[in-house]
Amino acid sequence: MQVSNNLRFLIFIVLFCIVHFTVNAQYTDDNANLSIDKKDDKYGYLNKKTKAVVIPHQFDEAKTFYEGLALVKKDGKEYVINPKGETVIPPNESLIYHFDRFVNGLLRIQNKADNKLGFIDKTGRIIIEPTYLGVENFWDSGLALAYTKPMIPDGYIDKTGTLVIKNEYDHLYDFTEGMAMVMLDGKYGFINTKGELAIPTIYTFENDVSNFSNGFASFKNDDGACGYINKKGEVVIEPQYKYCNRFENGEAAVVDFDDKRIAINAANITVKDIDKEFADKVRKDSLKVAQHLGCIEGDCENGFGTYNYLDTSDEDLIYSYKGFLKMGNTMGQD
Repeated sequence: MQVSNNLRFLIFIVLFCIVHFTVNAQYTDDNANLSIDKKDDKYGYLNKKTKAVVIPHQFDEAKTFYEGLALVKKDGKEYVINPKGETVIPPNESLIYHFDRFVNGLLRIQNKADNKLGFIDKTGRIIIEPTYLGVENFWDSGLALAYTKPMIPDGYIDKTGTLVIKNEYDHLYDFTEGMAMVMLDGKYGFINTKGELAIPTIYTFENDVSNFSNGFASFKNDDGACGYINKKGEVVIEPQYKYCNRFENGEAAVVDFDDKRIAINAANITVKDIDKEFADKVRKDSLKVAQHLGCIEGDCENGFGTYNYLDTSDEDLIYSYKGFLKMGNTMGQD
């Protein structure tokens, strides 16, 4: 059976997502088992498996559950509910809760009076007063980027609001696995949670160095081939691939210069022939034409959600997966 290039690429995305999860995959709604549903211009929540209504359609806006809590808006007021639909954090006339998720037990808030930012915990208690012009989430290592002036962060604060790492660079990025990318004079390196420069700022924008995952970060050499370094900055997999993606569960999806798609382990041993899985899946399901129906639930705006694919020859659902839709690396992002 002949397989079109478009279909091969489509199935690659699906299989690729099996071995390629996001850095923030732990911040999902796996403990709620609820999906957002819209009916008569109102939002409620359904049981993901049975599709039964769990929380009635009553909200003007509704966010996905994270860490067992979700933000909703009704009659112009924002508040936080649990999976039973009970209010756990009531509306606050002086605060805005519009930063859509709890991360490691904290939610960013905004003071209505001056638009400055801080954090509350899951009881609604203010943990860090809203005094910052900008602040990132505590994604990793208990540290978050904080700004008291535009564009340039002060450095990293801890969960008491104390500035524990002062900015000495042109730009800072979020911590992942205890390492944060930094930029100085147009070159990139990494600091550790003590603020020490663990990997010198030797990488250019063209080197496309990624954040760490499973202890590895991808990078490109001057010829455009990519490989991986460890947290000491040592090259552990020599640049030899056309595309490299993050390690998850000990595996990374890569593409060689013959456009062969494989999954490798930390020893650079092939553990999965993704191209072969394309063909096997196509033969098994006898697929002819597949149509991407888009994201149906989850954090669709940021690329984290459940995506459906349809066999347009008989309109049967052929794929439904939850994962990371984006591909490739972006400097300072993944």
